[in-house]
Amino acid sequence: MRILALTSSWPRHAEDHCGRFVADLHEALQGLGHSVTTIAPASDGAPVSENSAAGEVVRVGRDEGVFQRRGVEHEIRRRPWKWRGVVRFMHEARDALAAFEAESELLLVHWPVPLLRAVAKDWSTPILGIAHGADLALLRHPLLAAMLGRGRVRGRLAGLLTVRRVDPVLIAKIFGALPVAVHAMGANSRVFRPAGVMDPEAKGRVLGVGRFERLKGFDLLLRAAAACELPVMLLGDGPERAHLVRLARDLQVDLLAPGFRGREAVAAALRSARVLVQPSRRGFFGREEGFPVAVMEARATGCPVLASRTGGLPERLHAEELFVADDLADLVRQLRPYGRIPAAARPEADPFASAEATARALLGLVPPRPVRQH
Repeated sequence: MRILALTSSWPRHAEDHCGRFVADLHEALQGLGHSVTTIAPASDGAPVSENSAAGEVVRVGRDEGVFQRRGVEHEIRRRPWKWRGVVRFMHEARDALAAFEAESELLLVHWPVPLLRAVAKDWSTPILGIAHGADLALLRHPLLAAMLGRGRVRGRLAGLLTVRRVDPVLIAKIFGALPVAVHAMGANSRVFRPAGVMDPEAKGRVLGVGRFERLKGFDLLLRAAAACELPVMLLGDGPERAHLVRLARDLQVDLLAPGFRGREAVAAALRSARVLVQPSRRGFFGREEGFPVAVMEARATGCPVLASRTGGLPERLHAEELFVADDLADLVRQLRPYGRIPAAARPEADPFASAEATARALLGLVPPRPVRQH
């Protein structure tokens, strides 16, 4: 099947974490025998078009810093005028989509609120949507979702995949009646698997992976590690780096924070770490992460996981893997036993955690082709 996809997030280079989960899904679709062409925002230094394991990529518009930094939601909240950059991207994306329409059999739209507005109303092939994190927050504010999608959303999708459960009444109110599947974005199975290179620096450490910002809750991880006298490795970077380094020093936590690492290095750290802690918390207007990809990467490599009860995490993880969001005492209670568990004691890899599993859940929403009458 020839699949055309529209996304506002895509890696700018081989080791870029921005939109990597989108590229991994498209690579999985390619691996299942489909052909994928992706329309994504332009970025300085990235080619206008290229071919990769994830298929053909065409970048449109110009880099205005609205997609590639901390995400559209954050950038627009801080600089509302940047909404014009989103509108410009959608106009140019509409032209690019039109150029590929005739040869496509399925259109896949990530973040369908509001990106579905970029698709012409007379679009002929079936459209599937994938709701991730920020757009799920919009869905919980029906008036805002209706404003962003007015005249462009309702009745247009043939199916919707969400990374966490959403009230079906709310989905029907915004999109109309349609089939819905729930599946988190899976990890790239070529990279995230139990066997492979180990990271000696990560051995026995508590691991955190992601952008250093308040929503991720890494300050809580450091406080819990201090209480349990466990060393920590944080892979990532962001505006809270200086604060986290100072906090670790004040708490006398043995912290390694080498910055962003490529996927192979993250996989090696997950194979070696004592446990991955995902201490996500709620942000502005009840904003939550949908289902952090680092958790799926950990489960794909067999790394133990502790995660907060936010977003879709309680829907997939077991009670003993969860703690109350932003509750230091509960995290300490759950983390303390890991100080007594040998680092070699690993759970089995979870087949649900692969991008291929996500791709199959998505393809299950594809409507049957009409039977031609002879």
